Amino acid sequence: MAAAKKSAGKKRKKRYRSPNRSIDQQIADVEAKIAELSNTIEERAERQEAQRLAEEEKAASALPFKAKWIAEHRAKVQLSAADYALLIGVTPLTIYNWEKGRSKPRAKQLEAWHSIKTMGKAKAWRTLEDMGY
Repeated sequence: MAAAKKSAGKKRKKRYRSPNRSIDQQIADVEAKIAELSNTIEERAERQEAQRLAEEEKAASALPFKAKWIAEHRAKVQLSAADYALLIGVTPLTIYNWEKGRSKPRAKQLEAWHSIKTMGKAKAWRTLEDMGY
C-alpha cells in the first residue's frame, strides 16, 4: 500500500509539473523574443547613428576647411582662442586642436566657423560684446 501511495504521489507531482514546464517554456520563448527585439532595436540605432555621421561628414566635406585658416583668421581678428571659441560655440581646446590639425570640425561647427570667417576685427569684437563678453 505504501508503494501505491508513492506512485500516486509521483503521478500527482508529474501532473502539476507539466503545466509549469509549459509556462516555463512560454517564459523562455518570450524572453528569447525580447532579446531578439532588443538586438534589432540596437542594430537599427547603430545604423541610424552611422547614417547620421555619414550625412554630417558629407555636409562637412562640402564646406572647405584647412587647419591653417583657423589660425590665420584668429590672428587677423586678434582674438584669443577662448574668445574665438565663444564666437563658434566650442571650447578653446577645440580651437587649438583644429589649428594644429589634430581634429576637424563637425558639420555644425564648420557651418558656424564659415559664418564668422568673413568677419573683420571690429565686427568680431562687437559680436563678443553683444554676447556679453
